[in-house]
Amino acid sequence: MVKYPAVKDSEETKKQHKSLRSFMRKGSVSAGKPHIAKWAANSKCAIIQFTYTIKRTPLLKEWGLYKETLDDRYPSGDIDVILRFPASILKETKDADTSKKNEYGCVVVEKLDIQSFPADVPLVLHFFGGGMTIGVPNDGDGLEMTQKVCELAAKPIILAGVCYSQSPEHSFPVAVEEALTSVCEFLTALPDRKMHISGISAGGNLAAVTTMEMQRRYPGRIASSALICPMLDPSANTLSYYLNRNAFAISSEWIRWCWRAYLVLPKTVESGGIMDLDTMEARLEYGSNCTTWEASPFSKGDLARLVNPTVDIPKGLDDPNGPKFVILTNEGDVLRDEGIELVETLKSAGATVNFLRHGGTHWIGTVLDKKSHAALVSAWRDVLFSA
Repeated sequence: MVKYPAVKDSEETKKQHKSLRSFMRKGSVSAGKPHIAKWAANSKCAIIQFTYTIKRTPLLKEWGLYKETLDDRYPSGDIDVILRFPASILKETKDADTSKKNEYGCVVVEKLDIQSFPADVPLVLHFFGGGMTIGVPNDGDGLEMTQKVCELAAKPIILAGVCYSQSPEHSFPVAVEEALTSVCEFLTALPDRKMHISGISAGGNLAAVTTMEMQRRYPGRIASSALICPMLDPSANTLSYYLNRNAFAISSEWIRWCWRAYLVLPKTVESGGIMDLDTMEARLEYGSNCTTWEASPFSKGDLARLVNPTVDIPKGLDDPNGPKFVILTNEGDVLRDEGIELVETLKSAGATVNFLRHGGTHWIGTVLDKKSHAALVSAWRDVLFSA
């Protein structure tokens, strides 16, 4: 039996986590509302919002990947997926009452048959970022990317934001099971449609995991996968963790704490300072999770690929019908090296990969550079509308 002790870290880290989660949730409206408004203006119609609820099932147990029950870690209720799309793509929504808008500026509908979506409109299952601990489903980043791709392509998109659970309250593998359940639901409900997957940071992890697992179980059904600054390796001991350890907003210590919260790993107690160490190997391991991750039961067997998909890539990625990848890393990001490793692994497997290597810190480096952001939007447009 695996034990799940409380994540014991400094009070300062816990305080920072609480503050950041509050900030993210309060700021989601102000961050997302302008992009909804631009999306509506470019589409020349209202943006519809519909919450699609998926029944929670012990999917990992059914697949034989996880033998224990998750009842003690499940949140109450089922899994919500927030669908947003231009009203004009459906007959039943094009004349929706635009006076009934929510705080984001979307027209909310209570009933909708997802099988009525036009087959030629890409449906993107999106996973928000936030280190598995502080993110919000209504993230402005996903909305901005969607709005700009629609504007560039002059075509609509259906954005489906998966509301996966956060750690440390709902630790691994709850979020990944919710992610897999959500994608499977859409693939099953819409058997004649190919799906697209995207994710930023921690969401990039879930996007990568679901893409690989769907390739195993539903080969040829995932058309593309956009992995933006993906958070992949819980060891957190690469050179980019060392070089960018004090990066603005996304420090090494913060991401390491997020991994510990997600995987319920104890913190390694270090003595002395990092610059007191004589070798680079020792400096890379200082403060990392490499020892505790190696000892974790989640690092063994099939479960390991549900944490870091790079360790076990599925077959068939070289098939013309396999998913096309868009992967972004930033030079000043602690996650840079694990993103590069994924790119190299995918290319070795024959996958189609468009690798964007930008400057700056984490996703912020791309957002603040108009040229870089435009390059990402263009690359995503190409895979969304080439399937």
